[in-house]
Amino acid sequence: MKRKAVVLLITLFFITAISLLILKNLEDSNSFIEETAMDTKLSQIKITHNNIKDEVINLANRYKSNTDEILEITSQGIPFKYGDISFDLTLDDHISGDCYLNGIDQNNTLYDICSTDTINKIVYQYDFIKMLEQYKPFSSKDQLEYFLQKYKELTRDDRIDEVKDSFSFIKPLDENSTKRYLQCNYKAVIKDMKVKGEFIFEVETKKIVSSQLISSY
Repeated sequence: MKRKAVVLLITLFFITAISLLILKNLEDSNSFIEETAMDTKLSQIKITHNNIKDEVINLANRYKSNTDEILEITSQGIPFKYGDISFDLTLDDHISGDCYLNGIDQNNTLYDICSTDTINKIVYQYDFIKMLEQYKPFSSKDQLEYFLQKYKELTRDDRIDEVKDSFSFIKPLDENSTKRYLQCNYKAVIKDMKVKGEFIFEVETKKIVSSQLISSY
């Protein structure tokens, strides 16, 4: 019963915080737009994304001792609707693939960084490395997927799809590490404006390791 009460309490905290965030976002947007001549939609999108990052990261850190309970709630999505505003947010563990492509350089080869199973699925390894030198460092999932797509177009190597989840732009945590990465994905509709974004952060330090914003979807 005690655990259920904690989960319920954290649920209420999250829903309340996100609800207030959306309303505050509108106030901030209106204030910001009055002071600048920037495009209204672009301004609102940026403010929404930054506010969501700040609020979620602060909440996750505040209740870090109950991270598992938080993920139990938020991994299923937190919906919110108020008038012509709708919002859906998910929060879950981020598990990096074992092949950290940003770590491949003159000192660390493909064989040093990636597993044998992954390497065996890369048919044209020379082309892979040459293209990698042009495209890295990666800071988002979309950049990584774009690189893999370009590699496929050049080499016609479809086997790469079998191990695409093994590639990562975030350095995997050591087995003994106490760090924990969380990933937040959200979709929001404010009036006729659609916003989609994601960010990955380290709970204890609040450090953002990846952030991506898509103005519409």
